[in-house]
Amino acid sequence: MRQLLFALLLALLPASILPAAEPPSPMIEIHPASPLVDMHFWVRKLASSKGEVPAMPGLATAVEAIRELDSQLGRPSLPLAPAWGAVDLLLFRVSTAAEFSKAAAALPETLTLPMGPPLPRAGIVRLAESYVLLEKPFLEQVWPWHQKMIERAAETVRVDLLPAAGEVFGDLQRFLGSPLPVQPVQLHLVAEAPRPGGVTFVAGTGNGLCLVGADAAVGSQWLEIVVHESIHALDLTGESALDVLRQRLGTLDPRLPAREAWNVSHAVMFAQAAGTVRRVLAPHHRDYGEVSGVYSRLPKGAEVVAPAWQAWMRGEISRDAAIDRIVDGFRTKEKGGPQAAPVLPPNGG
Repeated sequence: MRQLLFALLLALLPASILPAAEPPSPMIEIHPASPLVDMHFWVRKLASSKGEVPAMPGLATAVEAIRELDSQLGRPSLPLAPAWGAVDLLLFRVSTAAEFSKAAAALPETLTLPMGPPLPRAGIVRLAESYVLLEKPFLEQVWPWHQKMIERAAETVRVDLLPAAGEVFGDLQRFLGSPLPVQPVQLHLVAEAPRPGGVTFVAGTGNGLCLVGADAAVGSQWLEIVVHESIHALDLTGESALDVLRQRLGTLDPRLPAREAWNVSHAVMFAQAAGTVRRVLAPHHRDYGEVSGVYSRLPKGAEVVAPAWQAWMRGEISRDAAIDRIVDGFRTKEKGGPQAAPVLPPNGG
C-alpha cells in the first residue's frame, strides 16, 4: 500500500520538481584536437606530399625530421603505419611543444616497437625541437582556420551521426557480431592528416583512440571513415566475426602472415562501414573502398572479400556462409597454400 501511495504521489508532482533523468551516455565522444596535435598531423601530411613546404620558422626542419623518422620506421610511403603510434601518442599526453620536447628527451635511447624496427630517440628529439620553433607561427597563421575546419567536422558528427549512433552500432553488432560500446568511442578530430585520413591507436587502457582528419573526404564518404574507425575501436574487444575470419585464415595455412589475414578482415571493415552508412545514414552512399580503390589494393578485396560480405548484408547468405566464401577464395588448387596477394600494413585507415 505504501508503494502504491508513493507512486501516486510521484505522478501528481509537477515535472519541474521531479529528479532529472540521467541523459544516456553518448556512444561517440567528440574531442577536437589540441593545437599541438593538429600541428603534428598537419606537418605529417606536408611531409607525405611532394608539394612545396610553406616558409615558416621550424617547418622545413620538422618536415625533414618526419621524413627521416618515416625512413627509420621502414614505411616512408605509409605515414599512418602502426609504428608511428609510438610518436603520435606522445602528442596526446602533452599540451605544448616545450612539454613534448621534455617528454622526448626523457624517452629511452632506443624505443622497442611492437610493430616496426627499433627507433632511436634522437629523431623524436629533433622533431620536438623543431616544433618549439614552429608552434608560435603555426598558432598565429594556421591554427585559426584549422580550428574552424575542426569545428565544422565536429558539427557534422553531432548533427549527422550522433542522433543515429544507436542504430549505427546496432547495425555493426547485427552484421559483425561486435559488442555495443561499453564506453564511448573516443573520436579525435584534426584539420588535416596524411592518407588514409583516419587511424585508430590502442591507448594505454586498451581502448581505441580514433583520429580522423576533417579533410579526409566529403559528405557521406567522410562519415564512412568515422564509422570505419569506430569498427577498429570495437575490434579491440576480440569478440566479432572479424576474429573468426582471421582465425579461419590462419587455420587454412599457418604460413599465411598475420598481417595479410588482418588485411583481409580490413576489407570486411570497409564493406561493413559502407553498408551501415547506406542503411542508416545515406541511402545513396557509395563505398569508400570502391571510390578510393581500396578494395582493389587489399588482398582479393574487390573480387572475393567485399562481394561475399555484401551478399551477407543483403540477406542473400548467412554470415557463416560469407566467411566460408572469403576463406575459400584464399584456397589454391595447387600446392603451396593461399595465392600471394598484395599486403598493406594493419593501420587504422
